[in-house]
Amino acid sequence: SYTEAANAFLDMIQMQGARDKMLDPVADVWNFNIPEAKKAMETFKWFVDNKVYDPTSGDPFTSFPNKLGAMLLIGPWNVGASMTNFPELEVGYLIMPPFPTASSKLVLGSIVSYGSLFISKRVEGDVEKAALTFIKEIMTNPVGLYDIPFYTDPPYWVGAVCNKKYIEILQGRSAGEMNEFTQTALTATNDGLPAINTLDTRVTEPILIRQIIHPEMTSVFLGKKSIDEMMEYLTDYLTKQEKEMAD
Repeated sequence: SYTEAANAFLDMIQMQGARDKMLDPVADVWNFNIPEAKKAMETFKWFVDNKVYDPTSGDPFTSFPNKLGAMLLIGPWNVGASMTNFPELEVGYLIMPPFPTASSKLVLGSIVSYGSLFISKRVEGDVEKAALTFIKEIMTNPVGLYDIPFYTDPPYWVGAVCNKKYIEILQGRSAGEMNEFTQTALTATNDGLPAINTLDTRVTEPILIRQIIHPEMTSVFLGKKSIDEMMEYLTDYLTKQEKEMAD
């Protein structure tokens, strides 16, 4: 699996009813020294100990098409990536389980992520103007850019879209202007995203998931750390990060 395992680790703790025990957003304190966190990590480690999952197997993005895994815990972009990189395969997908109503809250606790666009200080003249024009265009008229992943054959992306303007455009399109991938994006965005119960943390996804939790999980899988050592580190480090950002 990829970094989604770290997201699922947090979800499994919350599914045991320990959301408030894991994170106190008022006191800015994380706590992984709880039975629910240890049980969640033991569940993941079971797959390694019983040789169901090999943490050294290589690129997770190609493990399914290369028959290195029967099931992956990975992001929706891998559907489009498999279609693109393995055109000889017939790749299908379905949304499972069905999304709840937008008024209900999932147990899952999503972590806020972000994306940024930068222009190099070294560019100037027409190149600089072109870069600024491009950024302005995708902010004010996102349809040209956002259509590409869905209308390219095969698609680059299958999943939700976090751009309100583009979703408004999709909602206004006729059935003939839509395809299965834009319809999936619309369903996942309108029915799935409103039901997510976002964790109230100041630590963003690139740090929390990619830089901290997932590497710690990998260290446990490879026998470099014990589960207790991982929990102690996560508790101390993330609490420190949370308090520093609060200041």
